Amino acid sequence: MMSKSYKMFMTSSIFLFWVLNFSGRLPEPQLTIRSQGKTLSYGRAALLARPDLEKIVLENIPTYPRIKIEYLAVPLSHLFEGIRIEPSATIQFQCLDGFSAPMSPAKILESGPEKSIAYLAIETEKQPWPPINLQQGPQTAGPFFLIWKNANLSQIGKEEWPYQLKSFEVSGALKDTFPKIFPPTSFDDHSPTARGFRVFQRSCFTCHKINDQGLSDFAPDLNLPKSPTEYYSEKTLRAFVRNPQNIRQWKNDKMLGFSPQDLPETDLSDLIEYLKTMAKYRTRKNQD
Repeated sequence: MMSKSYKMFMTSSIFLFWVLNFSGRLPEPQLTIRSQGKTLSYGRAALLARPDLEKIVLENIPTYPRIKIEYLAVPLSHLFEGIRIEPSATIQFQCLDGFSAPMSPAKILESGPEKSIAYLAIETEKQPWPPINLQQGPQTAGPFFLIWKNANLSQIGKEEWPYQLKSFEVSGALKDTFPKIFPPTSFDDHSPTARGFRVFQRSCFTCHKINDQGLSDFAPDLNLPKSPTEYYSEKTLRAFVRNPQNIRQWKNDKMLGFSPQDLPETDLSDLIEYLKTMAKYRTRKNQD
């Protein structure tokens, strides 16, 4: 006699088989925006039918270098209409593979002509985008992809183009959420350490934690159990940031190097100063 749980498993499996083989369609992709108990959901068909849908042609962007693609996209700020966002809030994105990080609302909700404008690009079933990396499989940046018009105006970094998006969540101030990534308040806002912290937020925080605080587990913590400034010479650390595979290689390594255009030498110097400072402020005493 079949158990109740086994019957439920078989029923759900048969339903999934019917969906995939008889309907020929997977469930429609949904993008979700959450804030203080309020949730907005946008299906792909509804997004493609919006009157504010635009065609945007971009070439040689971080996700698709050396390729020109025409995207169907909606201004991201329009999707947040009706959502209250405090000036100190952060907006966290989450991707289908678990990749997640906070972003500045001032950037992604900008609509002025002198700034970079964030758009949500929508992949269609009939015209999917190219694979991101043929060596790693057929996955594209879809179904939803954060792209930028005039990315140079606000110096949008390559880590600020998240793809395979599934949700955004409005949360509190970054310092309230992740206080242990901040350098001590004794450092002036214009000091190399403070500037380096801003570089870390922009270029590193999407993948790395500090003091076990952050949203992503894609890459090692940059302060626990040791800072890279303690096991690399500065010369080697600089070379590693520029081209990680020249220093060490492993099968699942996903870190891409930062060119001088992506990360100027002055920014890299400031980032190293921030890491040196944070090495003195670990939160786990038993790590030293």
